[in-house]
Amino acid sequence: MPQSGEIGGVLYKSRDEAQYDYMKPGVFSPSPQVNKDIVYVMASGDFTIAPKDTQSVVVAILTADSREQLIKTAEAALAVFNNDFKTPSAPDPPLVNAVTGDEQVTLYWDAESAENSRDRLTDKADFEGYRVYRSTDLGASWGETTDDLTTYPLGFKPLADFNKFNTVEELGTIETAHTSIKSNATIEAWGIVPSTTNFVENTYLITFVTDTTFSVYDSRNGWLLSLNRQFLTDGFSILHTGNWDTDPKFVYVSGSDPITVAPYTSGKLIYVGGAVVQLKNSSEDCDSVPEDCIKTGDVFQVKTRLVDSGMDNGLMHSWIDTTVVNGVEYWYAVTAYDRSDLTLDVPLNELNPATTPNTLANPHTVSVIPSKPLNGIEKGRLSDAGVEHISGVSTSAIIVDLYDPDLLTETEYTVGIHYTSELEKSYYLIEKTTAQDTILNHMPVVPAELSWMGYDNGPIINGFRLSVIDDPADTLGFLLVEGDSSHYLGGNVAVDLPGSIRAPQVPRRDLEIVFDNSGYESRYGGQPKQNVVSVPFTVWDITDSTNRFQLHSLFKDRNPRDEWGPNDDISVLSVPIGSEFPSGNFNSVKANYALFTLSFGFDEADSLYESTLWQGDRWHLLTMRPLQSDDVFRFSTVASKTLDKPDLDLVKVVPNPFVVSAAWDSREGQHRLQFTNLPETCTIKLYTVSGDLVRTIEHNGGSFEWWDLHNESDMEVAFGVYLYHIETESNGGTLETTGKIMVVR
Repeated sequence: MPQSGEIGGVLYKSRDEAQYDYMKPGVFSPSPQVNKDIVYVMASGDFTIAPKDTQSVVVAILTADSREQLIKTAEAALAVFNNDFKTPSAPDPPLVNAVTGDEQVTLYWDAESAENSRDRLTDKADFEGYRVYRSTDLGASWGETTDDLTTYPLGFKPLADFNKFNTVEELGTIETAHTSIKSNATIEAWGIVPSTTNFVENTYLITFVTDTTFSVYDSRNGWLLSLNRQFLTDGFSILHTGNWDTDPKFVYVSGSDPITVAPYTSGKLIYVGGAVVQLKNSSEDCDSVPEDCIKTGDVFQVKTRLVDSGMDNGLMHSWIDTTVVNGVEYWYAVTAYDRSDLTLDVPLNELNPATTPNTLANPHTVSVIPSKPLNGIEKGRLSDAGVEHISGVSTSAIIVDLYDPDLLTETEYTVGIHYTSELEKSYYLIEKTTAQDTILNHMPVVPAELSWMGYDNGPIINGFRLSVIDDPADTLGFLLVEGDSSHYLGGNVAVDLPGSIRAPQVPRRDLEIVFDNSGYESRYGGQPKQNVVSVPFTVWDITDSTNRFQLHSLFKDRNPRDEWGPNDDISVLSVPIGSEFPSGNFNSVKANYALFTLSFGFDEADSLYESTLWQGDRWHLLTMRPLQSDDVFRFSTVASKTLDKPDLDLVKVVPNPFVVSAAWDSREGQHRLQFTNLPETCTIKLYTVSGDLVRTIEHNGGSFEWWDLHNESDMEVAFGVYLYHIETESNGGTLETTGKIMVVR
């Protein structure tokens, strides 16, 4: 009996009639028969076409392992078609600069082009990181090979991989499906709750136990989840649609916890596992069109997926290679790569190294030859004074990283702070030329606790990059720096940083407490003006070691006896000696003027001060102090300069003797040796031991020069000993040096 799909089968009346039937829109061929020849009949329509008109037809043949994967593949193909056949793309290339040094290569690149680019298929800003590759064979290969093409699509492992820190919204994807279909109701993903920590790889099943109530199952653990009516954390929640991502409002559900079967109204949102989805009837009139409304047995799937975030080590925009050999030509490629797209199953895309380095079209690939600095040139540098703190008391770090000493100029720079609050501050950079010129403004200050993520995001200007790392407000310790510790054993020294009205809200002082019996009169108790007593200590501001000064203080007489004891708190005020002691009662003075409250915290409450024990003790309280608007820094750069004359005694020939080949012989059949530590211009003459001229080489630029072991007639020289003579002009005079070279075959 003929089978379905064969002539005479149940789907065929005749071959022509069957083919026309299959060309109707919306009709799909039945499953192909096993071990049968398969003929595909393809049609497109309906559309109207006039005589002599043309209509383009695009055919996509899709294969997949499952229905779910087939739908994804079709969505990806449709996205490519709708995008004018533009396929996924890697980020734009960064502009790479390479600076050579003595057995060192420094790479630095811009952040703008790659990090702001968008995928041409998805239109997503999906930049993920940078990778650094090195080639020693002129771009034929780029390092250690790997079979892990999912992670490294270029087939090589990079020397460095810098990966951005992602938000869960960037890494997460929500996939929804109507898996048990009892109605025409729909499910749609609305998004991921910002900053959620509950989004993991998982599958949740929203199952309707009646036409109006549902339960939620965690497929990974096999759990029946409970309704959470207050927090978007564990379990599931029902939300109103307005401001669900910034200010979620919970739909009221009566009953006592735990609730595992909850009522549902079409159009409301369901939260589960960090994901928010919407279930919706296809019709508002469930009586007239009951098949469009949710029915008992409907099951909706919510699959939460996470992209592998990679190294997750933070972005950098510079890298130094210290594993190079002077004179060898190296190619470097700094590639940008993006994240895979789970929605369309688009894999990671990475920029390819260019086949030709140092071009405007491919600025991410460069070719360099490391070498020693030019003989007779002193490289630019930071001035010996370094970074000077000329105003303010912050302990924060100003870091000046030199990337290209040749670009440095004789310039003084000033760094200042725009301060709005402890959480909102930035810096500016002024270049002191003939006029004050602000060359950077409102640049981000990096909190010290985040500096481990990398702080080289600032632009490189005039050959250097500036980074401002802000210290937190904290104490480094309260330490006895002079005296006998035996009399306070068992004590517990503590520091309190009070919130005050007029005094700074952060520690802004380094202090010294000296037990000197100087007769300083402190206030204590309730009314400072009325309770004055001589105390055995004085308090000093030692923030500026060149300008220490004494501060007022008061103490709390915990065991009233009209004298200070080691258990009595000392509140250090911001008011220097010489200024009038603040008016007001104890609490108001402490609230308005106290910088710190110090407590020695002895276990024995009646432990009194004894001058014979405490006399001569000195305590230091050291602090970390964040940046404020009064903090100003200064540094200067020194430009490269030409010395009076080069030192030709530094000139060397490598390798010497020359044996067959050298490390830089990257081209087959090429042999050459190198003169190093040369001045910028000179003349090199090579002779036989009998004095015959073999070759003259005019050197112009760089600190090294090649000799390819050929004579003036471009014939390869024989083995043996050769003499060289190097001559250069300097300050109107002539300098010269000579030496020997041995060539061994």
